[in-house]
Amino acid sequence: MSKPLLCLPIVIDATNNKLDFVYDASTYAATLTSGTYDDIYALCVEIEAEMDTAASDVGGYEVRVATASSPVGKITVTATGADDFSLPWATGTNTLVTCGALIGFDVSADDGVSTIQTSDYQAPNCWWSPRDPSRDSYDRQEIFGGEPFVTADGSKMKRLIVSTPRKRTLGFPIVLPESTLARSATTTNTNRAFETWWIAWAASPNAVVRLYPDQTSAATYTDYFLDQPASLFDPISKDFDDTETYSWDITLRYEES
Repeated sequence: MSKPLLCLPIVIDATNNKLDFVYDASTYAATLTSGTYDDIYALCVEIEAEMDTAASDVGGYEVRVATASSPVGKITVTATGADDFSLPWATGTNTLVTCGALIGFDVSADDGVSTIQTSDYQAPNCWWSPRDPSRDSYDRQEIFGGEPFVTADGSKMKRLIVSTPRKRTLGFPIVLPESTLARSATTTNTNRAFETWWIAWAASPNAVVRLYPDQTSAATYTDYFLDQPASLFDPISKDFDDTETYSWDITLRYEES
């Protein structure tokens, strides 16, 4: 497996369904369709479509998940042909019901004029692993079923055996925190990107977790449930040259529909 991506569903409702934007001095508001989006890719498709609808008379828009090494996991919003494109998170008409935080933008301040706007953080309902897992193991349950059948020469009787994965464990060793700080008695270092994702999952522990094995929407994903209690973010921490790093295992549970 390459560096994986773990996504939680994202709920859009009347509290977070707006996106204000300015295109060549005219202000528009995109209204997202309320509902549950399976992952960040599905939400980006919806935001792009509603921006095009809101400002159908001007330009065009792209909302993408960045894949380059520096902004990986951040969201880019691009306007084509605009001399003046900005996102008024703090001063827009819909600042109290904006979707900005769901796609990683700091909505306490506006994003000024730029044809490409890049979010401040990775989308909080997702976690892009910074490295390949050290292990990827399956716990398989064998299911015996069906009637015995006779082999071609008629000499043997056999039963079919189906082996289905029930649990999958991914191990991540020595992951640096999002901000590398010297450890001290008064500073607690945490991997903020993963902890933020963990907290989001804790709020809805029965939510489906979508696993992309190589962090792209083109990858073949698998839907799981997390198998750990959600109340505690408790990785194993280690010190290397005064930098605190983290290791943890994530156990995923597969359930047949």
